[in-house]
Amino acid sequence: MKTLSNQPTYEQWVAFVGGTIRKMRDDRKMTQRELATASGLPLSCIQQVESGKHSPSELMRHKIANALGIDVQQLEWRGVRSGPLRCCGRATSFPVSPLKRRSK
Repeated sequence: MKTLSNQPTYEQWVAFVGGTIRKMRDDRKMTQRELATASGLPLSCIQQVESGKHSPSELMRHKIANALGIDVQQLEWRGVRSGPLRCCGRATSFPVSPLKRRSK
């Protein structure tokens, strides 16, 4: 499926956010546990977001960005809004500009 650069697939967006969080955390020599503690989020959520299993909500992105000392815009794919999804048993978000899950 072809996408425009500002319209990633769901999988691309989740991988982008998780990979960016992991890289920024690694650059700061933080463990996932330290990031979880600093952000006030459960360790399992940090693990699931970084592994691309779940999409972080806007609130989660803000908490993670604050814990990493970065602007939350560094965790956003330009031109993509967020919408509802579930992560870690709670409502969260994912990009809703015309995205479609890839069928397997």
